[in-house]
Order: sequence, then C-alpha cells, then structure tokens
Amino acid sequence: MNEKYLIEHDVGKGKPPSCDVCGKKSIAKGYENNDNWKECAIEYIVMHGIWGYCSNRDQETHECIICDECYETIRNFIKSIGGNVRIYQYDMLTLKPLDRLEDCEQK
Repeated sequence: MNEKYLIEHDVGKGKPPSCDVCGKKSIAKGYENNDNWKECAIEYIVMHGIWGYCSNRDQETHECIICDECYETIRNFIKSIGGNVRIYQYDMLTLKPLDRLEDCEQK
C-alpha cells in the first residue's frame, strides 16, 4: 500500500478513499456511518506501477485505488485471459506476507 498517496489524498483528509473504477467509497459494508472506519473497515487495493525505460510509459508512475467488488471483476478478467494473481496471507500486525494461498483461484 502506498501510504503517502492515501495520506495526501482521501484518508489524510478524513474521508474513506474512493474506488477509481466505480467511484464508490472503499469502505466495508456496515461501516458506512461508523466513525471508526479508518481502523477497521477500509477494503481496497492500491495498484501501483513504476515504468522504466523501454516501455511506452517512460518515467511514469501509475496508481489507482480499487474497491473489493471491482477487484473481483478485474481478478476474474485476468484469470479469463490466462493471467495470474498471487495471493498471500499476511500478518495483521506487521502486514508482512506469510504463506502463499493460491494462484488466481476462487476461494
């Protein structure tokens, strides 16, 4: 997660981040009116890519926030064209990856 992006944008301004695909707030169902959403209810991924030379996007950084629903759609598309999404469990305290769970398979 690019925390600097989130602090400078929505979260640092006291708002849950919006999905860059559908525009909905990236907040877990049931927490929409809860003041504690920062601690427990933000559900999204940050897609972040840095492009180097020999690409069509030399020296560009691309980034977007994707909510849980849109991520499932994108993940299924990647799988449908033969792509792969690596999924890991992580430690809740350190956010460090633990074991690899699956390669683009539905749970």
